Amino acid sequence: MATDDDDWAALPPEVRAERLRSLVERGDACYRAGDSDQAIADWSEALARHDALGLAWHSLTAGEREPLLRALFNRGVTHEQNGRPAHAIADFSEALARHDALGLAWHSLTAGEREPLLRALLNRGVTHEQNGRPAHAIADYSDVLARHDALGLAWHSLTAGEREPLLWALVYRGATHGQNGRPADAIADFSDALARHDAGGIAWHSLTAGEREPLLRALVNRGATHEQNGRPADAIADYSDALARHDALGLAWHSLTAGEREPLLRALVNRGFTHVQNGRPADAIADFSDALARHDAGGIAWHS
Repeated sequence: MATDDDDWAALPPEVRAERLRSLVERGDACYRAGDSDQAIADWSEALARHDALGLAWHSLTAGEREPLLRALFNRGVTHEQNGRPAHAIADFSEALARHDALGLAWHSLTAGEREPLLRALLNRGVTHEQNGRPAHAIADYSDVLARHDALGLAWHSLTAGEREPLLWALVYRGATHGQNGRPADAIADFSDALARHDAGGIAWHSLTAGEREPLLRALVNRGATHEQNGRPADAIADYSDALARHDALGLAWHSLTAGEREPLLRALVNRGFTHVQNGRPADAIADFSDALARHDAGGIAWHS
Protein backbone atom coordinates (compact mmCIF):
# COMPACT_ATOMS: atom_id res chain seq x y z
CA MET A 1 0.00 0.00 0.00
CA ALA A 2 2.78 2.44 0.86
CA THR A 3 4.16 4.57 -1.92
CA ASP A 4 5.66 8.03 -1.91
CA ASP A 5 4.07 10.99 -3.65
CA ASP A 6 6.40 10.79 -6.66
CA ASP A 7 5.49 7.15 -7.20
CA TRP A 8 1.79 7.99 -6.76
CA ALA A 9 1.97 10.67 -9.45
CA ALA A 10 3.62 8.23 -11.84
CA LEU A 11 1.01 5.52 -11.44
CA PRO A 12 -1.48 4.92 -14.26
CA PRO A 13 -5.03 6.13 -13.44
CA GLU A 14 -6.40 2.59 -13.21
CA VAL A 15 -3.74 1.67 -10.63
CA ARG A 16 -4.43 4.83 -8.62
CA ALA A 17 -8.14 4.00 -8.72
CA GLU A 18 -7.50 0.50 -7.38
CA ARG A 19 -5.28 1.78 -4.57
CA LEU A 20 -7.82 4.44 -3.63
CA ARG A 21 -10.53 1.78 -3.52
CA SER A 22 -8.31 -0.40 -1.32
CA LEU A 23 -7.76 2.44 1.14
CA VAL A 24 -11.47 3.27 1.26
CA GLU A 25 -12.43 -0.38 1.68
CA ARG A 26 -9.86 -0.79 4.46
CA GLY A 27 -11.48 2.20 6.16
CA ASP A 28 -14.88 0.57 5.70
CA ALA A 29 -13.62 -2.63 7.31
CA CYS A 30 -12.19 -0.70 10.27
CA TYR A 31 -15.50 1.11 10.70
CA ARG A 32 -17.42 -2.19 10.71
CA ALA A 33 -14.96 -3.51 13.30
CA GLY A 34 -15.66 -0.53 15.56
CA ASP A 35 -12.40 1.35 14.97
CA SER A 36 -13.78 4.67 13.73
CA ASP A 37 -10.48 6.50 14.32
CA GLN A 38 -8.57 4.19 11.99
CA ALA A 39 -11.44 4.31 9.49
CA ILE A 40 -11.24 8.09 9.40
CA ALA A 41 -7.46 7.87 9.04
CA ASP A 42 -7.78 5.58 5.99
CA TRP A 43 -10.42 7.70 4.29
CA SER A 44 -8.36 10.82 5.01
CA GLU A 45 -5.28 9.16 3.54
CA ALA A 46 -7.15 8.41 0.32
CA LEU A 47 -8.14 12.07 0.05
CA ALA A 48 -4.66 13.29 0.96
CA ARG A 49 -3.04 11.17 -1.75
CA HIS A 50 -5.27 12.74 -4.37
CA ASP A 51 -4.96 16.27 -3.02
CA ALA A 52 -1.16 16.11 -2.84
CA LEU A 53 -1.10 15.10 -6.48
CA GLY A 54 -2.72 18.38 -7.55
CA LEU A 55 -4.73 16.84 -10.38
CA ALA A 56 -7.85 18.71 -11.45
CA TRP A 57 -11.04 16.84 -10.57
CA HIS A 58 -12.18 16.82 -14.21
CA SER A 59 -8.97 15.06 -15.24
CA LEU A 60 -9.69 12.06 -13.01
CA THR A 61 -11.37 8.95 -14.28
CA ALA A 62 -14.74 7.95 -12.82
CA GLY A 63 -12.88 5.04 -11.21
CA GLU A 64 -10.77 7.54 -9.23
CA ARG A 65 -13.60 9.93 -8.37
CA GLU A 66 -15.90 7.22 -6.99
CA PRO A 67 -13.70 6.14 -4.02
CA LEU A 68 -12.82 9.76 -3.21
CA LEU A 69 -16.50 10.68 -2.99
CA ARG A 70 -17.13 7.59 -0.88
CA ALA A 71 -14.27 8.57 1.44
CA LEU A 72 -15.80 11.99 2.03
CA PHE A 73 -19.29 10.60 2.52
CA ASN A 74 -18.18 7.81 4.87
CA ARG A 75 -16.00 10.17 6.89
CA GLY A 76 -18.91 12.59 7.18
CA VAL A 77 -21.27 9.87 8.41
CA THR A 78 -18.72 8.77 11.00
CA HIS A 79 -18.28 12.33 12.25
CA GLU A 80 -22.07 12.66 12.45
CA GLN A 81 -22.39 9.44 14.46
CA ASN A 82 -19.65 10.55 16.83
CA GLY A 83 -21.20 13.88 17.72
CA ARG A 84 -19.27 16.14 15.34
CA PRO A 85 -22.04 17.65 13.15
CA ALA A 86 -19.92 20.56 11.90
CA HIS A 87 -17.24 18.15 10.64
CA ALA A 88 -19.95 15.97 9.07
CA ILE A 89 -21.47 18.90 7.20
CA ALA A 90 -18.00 19.98 6.05
CA ASP A 91 -17.33 16.55 4.50
CA PHE A 92 -20.74 16.27 2.85
CA SER A 93 -20.36 19.79 1.48
CA GLU A 94 -16.87 19.09 0.20
CA ALA A 95 -18.06 16.04 -1.74
CA LEU A 96 -20.72 18.18 -3.38
CA ALA A 97 -18.35 21.07 -4.01
CA ARG A 98 -15.82 18.85 -5.77
CA HIS A 99 -18.51 17.68 -8.15
CA ASP A 100 -20.26 21.02 -8.61
CA ALA A 101 -17.01 22.87 -9.35
CA LEU A 102 -16.23 20.32 -12.03
CA GLY A 103 -19.20 21.24 -14.21
CA LEU A 104 -19.80 17.64 -15.26
CA ALA A 105 -23.41 17.08 -16.26
CA TRP A 106 -25.28 14.85 -13.80
CA HIS A 107 -26.26 12.47 -16.61
CA SER A 108 -22.62 11.86 -17.45
CA LEU A 109 -21.79 10.56 -13.97
CA THR A 110 -21.70 6.87 -13.19
CA ALA A 111 -24.17 5.45 -10.67
CA GLY A 112 -21.13 4.94 -8.43
CA GLU A 113 -20.61 8.72 -8.41
CA ARG A 114 -24.25 9.75 -8.19
CA GLU A 115 -24.99 7.57 -5.17
CA PRO A 116 -22.46 9.12 -2.70
CA LEU A 117 -23.41 12.60 -3.90
CA LEU A 118 -27.11 11.95 -3.31
CA ARG A 119 -26.30 10.45 0.09
CA ALA A 120 -24.09 13.42 0.97
CA LEU A 121 -26.97 15.79 0.27
CA LEU A 122 -29.43 13.61 2.17
CA ASN A 123 -27.21 13.23 5.21
CA ARG A 124 -26.33 16.91 5.26
CA GLY A 125 -30.05 17.58 5.35
CA VAL A 126 -30.53 15.13 8.22
CA THR A 127 -27.67 16.76 10.14
CA HIS A 128 -29.23 20.19 9.63
CA GLU A 129 -32.58 18.79 10.81
CA GLN A 130 -31.06 17.28 13.93
CA ASN A 131 -29.42 20.59 14.74
CA GLY A 132 -32.52 22.76 14.47
CA ARG A 133 -32.26 24.01 10.88
CA PRO A 134 -35.39 22.61 9.14
CA ALA A 135 -35.26 25.10 6.25
CA HIS A 136 -31.70 24.00 5.41
CA ALA A 137 -32.79 20.37 5.72
CA ILE A 138 -35.68 20.84 3.29
CA ALA A 139 -33.36 22.61 0.84
CA ASP A 140 -31.01 19.61 0.82
CA TYR A 141 -33.79 17.03 0.55
CA SER A 142 -35.25 19.01 -2.35
CA ASP A 143 -31.84 19.21 -4.04
CA VAL A 144 -31.54 15.40 -3.87
CA LEU A 145 -34.83 15.08 -5.74
CA ALA A 146 -34.13 17.90 -8.20
CA ARG A 147 -30.81 16.42 -9.31
CA HIS A 148 -32.48 13.11 -10.07
CA ASP A 149 -35.64 14.53 -11.59
CA ALA A 150 -33.70 16.75 -14.00
CA LEU A 151 -31.94 13.65 -15.29
CA GLY A 152 -35.16 12.01 -16.48
CA LEU A 153 -34.04 8.45 -15.76
CA ALA A 154 -36.77 5.85 -15.32
CA TRP A 155 -37.12 4.65 -11.72
CA HIS A 156 -36.48 1.01 -12.61
CA SER A 157 -33.22 1.94 -14.35
CA LEU A 158 -31.70 3.30 -11.13
CA THR A 159 -29.62 1.17 -8.82
CA ALA A 160 -31.01 0.42 -5.37
CA GLY A 161 -28.20 2.61 -4.04
CA GLU A 162 -29.65 5.57 -5.94
CA ARG A 163 -33.30 4.84 -5.17
CA GLU A 164 -32.74 4.63 -1.41
CA PRO A 165 -31.63 8.26 -0.83
CA LEU A 166 -34.40 9.52 -3.14
CA LEU A 167 -37.04 7.67 -1.10
CA TRP A 168 -35.54 8.87 2.16
CA ALA A 169 -35.42 12.46 0.88
CA LEU A 170 -39.19 12.34 0.34
CA VAL A 171 -39.88 10.66 3.69
CA TYR A 172 -37.65 13.05 5.63
CA ARG A 173 -38.97 16.11 3.81
CA GLY A 174 -42.52 14.93 4.45
CA ALA A 175 -41.79 14.44 8.14
CA THR A 176 -40.24 17.91 8.34
CA HIS A 177 -43.30 19.43 6.69
CA GLY A 178 -45.53 17.58 9.14
CA GLN A 179 -43.52 18.76 12.14
CA ASN A 180 -43.75 22.33 10.92
CA GLY A 181 -47.52 22.48 10.42
CA ARG A 182 -47.79 21.60 6.72
CA PRO A 183 -49.78 18.33 6.66
CA ALA A 184 -50.82 18.64 3.01
CA ASP A 185 -47.17 18.96 1.95
CA ALA A 186 -46.27 16.02 4.19
CA ILE A 187 -48.91 13.80 2.61
CA ALA A 188 -47.78 14.88 -0.87
CA ASP A 189 -44.22 13.77 -0.15
CA PHE A 190 -45.19 10.44 1.43
CA SER A 191 -47.50 9.79 -1.53
CA ASP A 192 -44.76 10.72 -4.01
CA ALA A 193 -42.39 8.16 -2.45
CA LEU A 194 -45.01 5.45 -2.80
CA ALA A 195 -45.99 6.52 -6.31
CA ARG A 196 -42.40 6.42 -7.55
CA HIS A 197 -42.03 2.86 -6.30
CA ASP A 198 -45.43 1.68 -7.50
CA ALA A 199 -44.98 3.19 -10.97
CA GLY A 200 -41.50 1.68 -11.24
CA GLY A 201 -42.92 -1.84 -11.41
CA ILE A 202 -40.28 -3.29 -9.07
CA ALA A 203 -41.62 -6.24 -7.10
CA TRP A 204 -41.62 -5.75 -3.32
CA HIS A 205 -39.60 -8.94 -2.78
CA SER A 206 -36.81 -7.65 -5.01
CA LEU A 207 -36.31 -4.46 -2.99
CA THR A 208 -33.45 -4.02 -0.57
CA ALA A 209 -34.22 -3.48 3.12
CA GLY A 210 -32.94 0.06 2.51
CA GLU A 211 -35.80 0.62 0.06
CA ARG A 212 -38.52 -1.20 1.98
CA GLU A 213 -37.94 0.78 5.18
CA PRO A 214 -38.64 4.28 3.78
CA LEU A 215 -41.65 2.98 1.86
CA LEU A 216 -43.11 1.42 5.02
CA ARG A 217 -42.42 4.64 6.91
CA ALA A 218 -44.08 6.66 4.15
CA LEU A 219 -47.25 4.59 4.55
CA VAL A 220 -47.26 4.74 8.35
CA ASN A 221 -46.41 8.45 8.45
CA ARG A 222 -49.10 9.23 5.90
CA GLY A 223 -51.56 7.23 7.96
CA ALA A 224 -50.60 9.13 11.11
CA THR A 225 -51.01 12.44 9.27
CA HIS A 226 -54.47 11.40 8.10
CA GLU A 227 -55.31 10.40 11.67
CA GLN A 228 -54.15 13.73 13.07
CA ASN A 229 -56.28 15.55 10.53
CA GLY A 230 -59.56 13.74 11.15
CA ARG A 231 -59.45 11.02 8.48
CA PRO A 232 -59.42 7.73 10.44
CA ALA A 233 -60.56 5.59 7.50
CA ASP A 234 -57.66 6.84 5.37
CA ALA A 235 -55.31 6.26 8.30
CA ILE A 236 -56.44 2.66 8.73
CA ALA A 237 -56.07 2.07 4.98
CA ASP A 238 -52.44 3.17 5.10
CA TYR A 239 -51.57 1.17 8.22
CA SER A 240 -53.21 -1.88 6.63
CA ASP A 241 -51.31 -1.35 3.37
CA ALA A 242 -47.98 -1.28 5.22
CA LEU A 243 -48.82 -4.60 6.88
CA ALA A 244 -50.16 -6.15 3.68
CA ARG A 245 -47.01 -5.32 1.72
CA HIS A 246 -44.88 -7.05 4.31
CA ASP A 247 -47.20 -10.00 4.88
CA ALA A 248 -47.42 -10.76 1.16
CA LEU A 249 -43.65 -11.05 1.06
CA GLY A 250 -43.55 -13.92 3.57
CA LEU A 251 -40.27 -12.89 5.17
CA ALA A 252 -39.62 -14.22 8.66
CA TRP A 253 -39.82 -11.52 11.34
CA HIS A 254 -36.29 -12.19 12.59
CA SER A 255 -34.89 -11.66 9.08
CA LEU A 256 -36.12 -8.06 8.96
CA THR A 257 -33.94 -5.15 9.95
CA ALA A 258 -34.94 -3.14 13.02
CA GLY A 259 -35.70 -0.31 10.60
CA GLU A 260 -38.34 -2.49 8.90
CA ARG A 261 -39.82 -3.93 12.09
CA GLU A 262 -40.35 -0.50 13.68
CA PRO A 263 -42.89 0.89 11.16
CA LEU A 264 -44.72 -2.44 11.02
CA LEU A 265 -45.15 -2.43 14.79
CA ARG A 266 -46.18 1.23 14.65
CA ALA A 267 -48.77 0.36 11.99
CA LEU A 268 -50.36 -2.23 14.31
CA VAL A 269 -50.24 0.01 17.39
CA ASN A 270 -51.53 3.07 15.53
CA ARG A 271 -54.30 1.08 13.86
CA GLY A 272 -55.23 -0.36 17.23
CA PHE A 273 -55.53 3.12 18.76
CA THR A 274 -57.60 4.29 15.80
CA HIS A 275 -59.97 1.37 16.41
CA VAL A 276 -60.18 2.34 20.10
CA GLN A 277 -61.01 5.95 19.25
CA ASN A 278 -63.72 4.80 16.87
CA GLY A 279 -65.48 2.35 19.18
CA ARG A 280 -64.00 -0.96 18.02
CA PRO A 281 -62.26 -2.38 21.11
CA ALA A 282 -62.16 -5.96 19.82
CA ASP A 283 -60.32 -4.86 16.65
CA ALA A 284 -57.97 -2.77 18.80
CA ILE A 285 -57.11 -5.73 21.03
CA ALA A 286 -56.51 -7.88 17.94
CA ASP A 287 -53.98 -5.35 16.59
CA PHE A 288 -52.16 -4.90 19.90
CA SER A 289 -52.02 -8.69 20.30
CA ASP A 290 -50.71 -9.09 16.74
CA ALA A 291 -47.86 -6.67 17.47
CA LEU A 292 -46.88 -8.70 20.54
CA ALA A 293 -47.28 -12.03 18.74
CA ARG A 294 -45.01 -10.96 15.86
CA HIS A 295 -42.29 -10.03 18.29
CA ASP A 296 -42.67 -13.11 20.47
CA ALA A 297 -42.71 -15.49 17.50
CA GLY A 298 -39.67 -13.79 16.00
CA GLY A 299 -37.43 -15.05 18.77
CA ILE A 300 -35.60 -11.74 19.08
CA ALA A 301 -34.33 -11.19 22.63
CA TRP A 302 -35.87 -8.19 24.38
CA HIS A 303 -32.45 -6.71 25.22
CA SER A 304 -31.50 -6.77 21.52
